[in-house]
Amino acid sequence: MNASTTRTPDGPVGTATSQTPLGECVIEFAHDAATAELTLTLVKKPWLLPEGMLWSGFIATLDRCRAGT
Repeated sequence: MNASTTRTPDGPVGTATSQTPLGECVIEFAHDAATAELTLTLVKKPWLLPEGMLWSGFIATLDRCRAGT
């Protein structure tokens, strides 16, 4: 799924909004450097978009970031 994403970070927290062919997705994120923890909160998603597909996409993106590609 191809989507354009707008991020509005405020330090280690923020919101990412993506427009997908099925509608808008909004995710809140918070990074705690002390514990190396990233918290993602799904705020809004199109009802036709399977939640598992969305989380699989996040995991794939995080894996690419970890690999440095």
